Amino acid sequence: MQRYLALLVLAFAATVANAHFQLQYPPPRGPFVEDNEPKFCDGYSSAAANRSTFPLTGGFITLNSEHPQWTSGVLVSSSENPTSFNNFNQVVPFSQTKGEGLFCIPLDFSAHANSTQLKDGQNITIQIVFDGGDGNLYQCADLTLSSSFRIPSDVKCTNATGSSATTTGSSPTGTSPGSSGATQTGGAVGNASSIDDSAAAYPSKHGPPGIGDAEALTRLPPRLRTGYAFMGEIRLTMLRTRSSNYALLLACVTRVLETPWEVVDSRAVDPVPMYYEDEDLDIAVVGETDTRGTYVFEVKPGRTPPDLRRAVEFARQQLLHEVIKNGYNILLLESWQLTVYRRGKDHRIEVQYNGRPARALGKLPGRRPPPFMGVLEAPH
Repeated sequence: MQRYLALLVLAFAATVANAHFQLQYPPPRGPFVEDNEPKFCDGYSSAAANRSTFPLTGGFITLNSEHPQWTSGVLVSSSENPTSFNNFNQVVPFSQTKGEGLFCIPLDFSAHANSTQLKDGQNITIQIVFDGGDGNLYQCADLTLSSSFRIPSDVKCTNATGSSATTTGSSPTGTSPGSSGATQTGGAVGNASSIDDSAAAYPSKHGPPGIGDAEALTRLPPRLRTGYAFMGEIRLTMLRTRSSNYALLLACVTRVLETPWEVVDSRAVDPVPMYYEDEDLDIAVVGETDTRGTYVFEVKPGRTPPDLRRAVEFARQQLLHEVIKNGYNILLLESWQLTVYRRGKDHRIEVQYNGRPARALGKLPGRRPPPFMGVLEAPH
């Protein structure tokens, strides 16, 4: 049976190809590098020496999508040389779009809460996060804002024929976290390798789809949707498709190769106050319930304390983004639980982050790190 599957995989490998996206306007940080797309800023670690001028209001970006269905969002950083996702805030909510070709995304910095502090002449970096079903992809552009600049007339804001977009407000491959504790993919965590989909689709109780089902791929375990190491040597990236043949192949691979994850580590921090009486915060509103989100990251071949720290920090950052979208600006209490799973040589880090949201008036104290990160350094 395994030999038959190997031949089946090889037969399909000739017809399957990776798809991508390319930022068209403003010009990206550097030339498009296909192999570096899953990396922070497409693998470019330093800001461009020659920044592009970009309008402070009424701007837009254009990109070319090679996926029939995809999700995108835009992050912004006011750091001169941002080097991690902690330097960025979300400025355009994630939205799902159908269609291939050129697309236009409005980018008006005066209209978004996370960018109203930006001003004329300021240097910024934007990062486009894109997911077409084969993992998160990233491209950056380094800009100088101008209140008088207008985008050249030869740069058109048009969308491919037959396209449609739906705002999701969540990260590319997950659902929005909230009081119900929805599961969400986090995006890249520093140098941790590729980020996979949520744990909800992994357990073996989610059996293979029916053969010939047009939506079969969307219900397969995420690693089988985005890529699978087969017999130690064959790696095949599957595109989302309505072809029942692909569903047949992946259903067979699922039945033979899917193995359960085992828990190898777990850490937790109980609710901790993040602000104190002597800070004299003017609290206007406090949420009635905690906001929480579960974020899942995959690291290979093992996990280290820096991997764990980055996972917790990114989970907190994503939860704060969700809190801000809901009209709050701080978390009065914070807690988190981290679990590490292992399957073969692969490790998956799952972080559940909880916080009591509130809205404070006036100037806020500086951003603080997640509480009790030291517990991640000790052996467990």
